[in-house]
Amino acid sequence: MRPSSARKRAAIIDAARGLFLREGYERTSMDGIAAAAGVSKPTVYEHFGDKEGLFSVIVGASVEALVQTIDLAAIEELAADRPLAPALLGFARRVVGDAISSSDYTVIRVLLGSEHPVAGLERQSEEASQAMFSRHFAALADAGRIVTRNPSRAAQHFVALTLFLATEHGADDDTDQILEDGVDAFVRAYGR
Repeated sequence: MRPSSARKRAAIIDAARGLFLREGYERTSMDGIAAAAGVSKPTVYEHFGDKEGLFSVIVGASVEALVQTIDLAAIEELAADRPLAPALLGFARRVVGDAISSSDYTVIRVLLGSEHPVAGLERQSEEASQAMFSRHFAALADAGRIVTRNPSRAAQHFVALTLFLATEHGADDDTDQILEDGVDAFVRAYGR
């Protein structure tokens, strides 16, 4: 891709992300995206095909960035030389602090919560994060750090006890206590 083409593509993505977040999917037009990006409408179509394709690229990039952030936190926090409870608590704190407070999480939450006809994006987003969590909890099980026949279910329980409750509760002074209580319950259920 030529440098000028890459710059145009980046400008289109930035403009579209902003418009989708402010106006929603339905009210955002390809004309508006082109104008905000400073490119022609045919250029937008040339790079992305249509509005659905552009929307998918934006959501997909945010999902990928979020999964990478969580994956890195898991790799660094769930190290085998750390006791299980502090490792899980460190991981949960990083996810809340680094991932859930990120702009990528906001993009995913807002755009997938909006009215849009792009089939399968929610499922793809859930599958990507669930596969990553399952992989790390399978590694914990394989190392004998947790006891489970179903690492995917253990990962779901961990998320429900910690991250889901913390995000539903909102960021405040109780967030860390929610994470501590969730990790404690998870360790009592799955720890060795």
